[in-house]
Amino acid sequence: MDQTANLYADQTSNLNKINMINSINSKESVNLINQLVQNIYQYPEYHVNKLLINLQRNYDFGYISPLAYELDKDNLPDEHYNFFGNQLSWLKVYDQYANMYLKTPDFLKSIYLLFRDILIKYNKVNSHVLYVKANSGLTIVLANCVIRFMSMNSYSKLESLYDILSKPREGEFKDYDCFERIYQIYNFPDYNFVCVVSEKLTSIKTFDGIHVKPRFSDQLDLIFDSISNARELLHMNGYLHNDLSLDNTGYRESTAQYVVFDFDMSCYNPLRCLVSNDKIRGFEK
Repeated sequence: MDQTANLYADQTSNLNKINMINSINSKESVNLINQLVQNIYQYPEYHVNKLLINLQRNYDFGYISPLAYELDKDNLPDEHYNFFGNQLSWLKVYDQYANMYLKTPDFLKSIYLLFRDILIKYNKVNSHVLYVKANSGLTIVLANCVIRFMSMNSYSKLESLYDILSKPREGEFKDYDCFERIYQIYNFPDYNFVCVVSEKLTSIKTFDGIHVKPRFSDQLDLIFDSISNARELLHMNGYLHNDLSLDNTGYRESTAQYVVFDFDMSCYNPLRCLVSNDKIRGFEK
């Protein structure tokens, strides 16, 4: 009798869990977010949880939300915090020297809602991660969009440029379609970072970054002309890209255009806006 009762209770609990997940996925209810933030593994079926679990398990993603996994310094290896190096120290949530968390539960909720919003608006609720890389910031590439985290300091230096790139490509901004389209910019001044969400472009080079894909091999002259035209427009606004290359040029399938992206190394310096100071790597000697 007791076993039957326990089995019924377990089934009821599982049914309630499934119903809650379906409710969140369909109605996008914010009221239940608090239940999910504290332990994402309790509801791994939910799309945001899938994304965060994937980031933690496959990319040592310990910077943004270790509390969401109920982990602490005693049971989370150091590499989860050191994987990306000191260059992303501004994203750390745990200070091993002070032995304390630097971010609050409100920070975790903000991050959770950020990923949730991005998946719903720009990635068709697809939680699959293509790859993650870190240079001057943190980049997460999803199926339909690209997420970039950068410090407030880095963003402030390029704020006017990002503002231009986030404008609809019409009217006076029509010519800017040679640059990636930015869907939305999320500002988190209390936590000293900005999240930029942009379109997902088709890479011109193979995944190893060594070869040009066969479909683009006979288009190199056109591609370099497109990069040169984008550079001219960028220089007119007083900016140098500082990393022009096939690696940072993509193909927009919807408009059949070659598009320049990745402005992590860009800077505002009108006096140096010359081709000789902003060469296309691997093309201009």
